[in-house]
Amino acid sequence: MRLSINLYIFLACEVLVSLASNCVRISISWYALKETNSIMIFSLLFTLSTFVEIYSTPILSPIADYFDKILIYRFCVFLNLIFIFALTVLSYHSNFHIYIFSIILISMSLVSSLRDTTGSSLIRILSNPEEITDAYSIRSSLKSTLSMVAPVFGAYLLATSGTSLVFIISFVLVLISLILSFKFLRIQLDDTNQIKGNFNKYIKNWFTDISNGIACVFLTKSERDMALTCVLLNAGLFPFFTATLVIWVNTNFNANPLFISYIESAFCFGILMGSLFLNKIMINTFGKFNTIIIGVILLGGCFIFSSLSNNIYLNILYFVMGGFGFIIFNINICVLRSLATPKNYLSRMIAGVAFLSSFLNPFSIQFMGWVTVNFNVQTSIFITGVLILSSSIFLFYNKTAQYLLGQPPENIVEIYKDIYPTAFKN
Repeated sequence: MRLSINLYIFLACEVLVSLASNCVRISISWYALKETNSIMIFSLLFTLSTFVEIYSTPILSPIADYFDKILIYRFCVFLNLIFIFALTVLSYHSNFHIYIFSIILISMSLVSSLRDTTGSSLIRILSNPEEITDAYSIRSSLKSTLSMVAPVFGAYLLATSGTSLVFIISFVLVLISLILSFKFLRIQLDDTNQIKGNFNKYIKNWFTDISNGIACVFLTKSERDMALTCVLLNAGLFPFFTATLVIWVNTNFNANPLFISYIESAFCFGILMGSLFLNKIMINTFGKFNTIIIGVILLGGCFIFSSLSNNIYLNILYFVMGGFGFIIFNINICVLRSLATPKNYLSRMIAGVAFLSSFLNPFSIQFMGWVTVNFNVQTSIFITGVLILSSSIFLFYNKTAQYLLGQPPENIVEIYKDIYPTAFKN
């Protein structure tokens, strides 16, 4: 995959700031556990940051559609730098204040929500249409690698050097990312951001822009069906990796915590292989739409087969398959959304889909917990697989996506505004 140096600089920024943010999040939670000796506070900090990151997405997303995306991205990185600097000073002087640390962690979650949405839409203006599939593939492979590396890297630094050094190293990583962000070159002009940018006007239209972002998802049938698919996918995936996996290992695999890392690493390995080269092979063999369908089937099958097996080696294989299915689904729907959505709505569309596909997560974890308590953990995993497989129903009725995914990338640029004019009339 050959991309412009412009995209590689952007991806390097993403890696550095994401690695730093993950390490900081782990360190804050560990620091809180160490200072308070309270598992409840430790888990509460994680829960709060996740909750804020999910539910702030549609609220903050209009910012990236209203102002210059590159400037917003740089501002997010700069804010991360300020927050990490504050944490470094506090930890160096051994001043632990739970409220201050909580406020900083929640603020970082807000910034992360805006940065991630802005970063997804930045690919569109930093690359040519023919590069976008490869750009999303590489970004996905980097994110999956980070999901494996960041916890290990952060835990190693914590174990060997302490919290203060983790904050210092994270500060340096974010500082390098900020410097690199000034090397971005705008390949495609984001016309809307050149016209808008008046802060008073933004504040005046803020609520309208949020509601328009959610409305454009509902009025764009192709994206609405994709979002409904993702609702069921996430309703199964989020409880599993948040809670069910730990219970499963504890009850079925001799409570060996290494098995948790085996399963998670297998899933991430599948993501990595899919995003690096297998997705392209699948597209060339089956086409993009069929690849999406196959991805959902592989992901759902992974959980159904795992619920019927107590063999750890077979389950590792199943989760490699599941990770592969997850990423070939995700890359191709992201490419379609990025190309077909009008530029001045892209951040809000991405955020709207992300919010709608995740808003059930806090409730699904309660439901899966109820299933596990009243039946058993295998039943919970089986239901996860059924939920994911049933989500494919929405894909089969998505004829617009089926047609668009069969077209060359340059033929579908901003095509949603022609197919669904009422969704983008504002």
